[in-house]
Amino acid sequence: MASSSSHESGVHGSAIDASHGLETEEEAFHPWALHMDPSGTSFNGRQRNRLFVACEEGGFSDLSVLLGSDSPLDGRSLVAADFDGDGDPDLFCHNLQAERHQLWRNDLGSQSRAVTIHLRATQGHPEAIGATVVLEGPAGPVAQVIARGSGFASSGSPNLIFGLGSKTSAEVKVLWPGAATWSSQGIVKAGGAYLIVQGESSPRVVEVEAGQLSDPWPRGLRLPIGAKVPPIVLENAVGEARNLALGVAVDLHFWSSACSPCVRGLAAMDPDARARLQLVCVDPGLRRSEAVRLLDEWGIAGEALFAPFSPELREGSLGALMDVGSLPVPSTVHIDASGILQGVERALE
Repeated sequence: MASSSSHESGVHGSAIDASHGLETEEEAFHPWALHMDPSGTSFNGRQRNRLFVACEEGGFSDLSVLLGSDSPLDGRSLVAADFDGDGDPDLFCHNLQAERHQLWRNDLGSQSRAVTIHLRATQGHPEAIGATVVLEGPAGPVAQVIARGSGFASSGSPNLIFGLGSKTSAEVKVLWPGAATWSSQGIVKAGGAYLIVQGESSPRVVEVEAGQLSDPWPRGLRLPIGAKVPPIVLENAVGEARNLALGVAVDLHFWSSACSPCVRGLAAMDPDARARLQLVCVDPGLRRSEAVRLLDEWGIAGEALFAPFSPELREGSLGALMDVGSLPVPSTVHIDASGILQGVERALE
């Protein structure tokens, strides 16, 4: 049954039933029902992922935006593993919201001087759970532990990846589970994959065939590059529908009056270059007057156009091309004269 605290929180059972398709009040007030919304609505403020990269001089840099990993889909579980076999760790994330899974491909590839180590124990657990592996890295010894349950609601990879920086080889040592002393396992070379078996004095070389992970679609797009773009309906400032004329090459430039890079970029843009863009503002109704004011200030003639705010128009036309809520701004979508999607250009690219 629904708890009294659920009703006191101000969440009405019938509203949750409608949005989640739950049949009973008891199901509607299950704790997960308040957080998992297949429509993509976030109950956590669209917490963005953060990816920190280690710096050679020490410390870390937040490169989330530059690397495209700052997803607003409330990421919860993360696994770092070499999914394509090219010697560097890729990232797989499970999200709480509508787009459940995301895989970020690491393209360092052969440029990365890394070593992959897999252990096989002959005593105890065959995956050597709890073993510690140490390699001499460019700045000193680096240790990793085989701990398959170290992630939140996820399992870590049994393969350990060590970066060697400028080094071409390194000595590897293992402290096996239950052992009192370290075992020297010999030398491993950068770019290689090795199987270390307990009791053997040297590692076995493993031939790994690199796979191929396809290029991802640009964030926010619902059509692949090269697809035919369906008819697009936009809105004017008061919500009246406006059909976008295709049949000629068009560059749809999505922006917001609340986005500082958008405003600065358009204000500083050459007027002729700006005139070649079809500006589409993503502001909702309450902010549209500010967008109109800016367009007037920049001397841009013609009617201001906006991404549809009404669900019917957004999902029925523009929604077939993209998810406006996930598309980073500023972004420019290129469509050729035949109505074929050619690509997306972002400000940081």
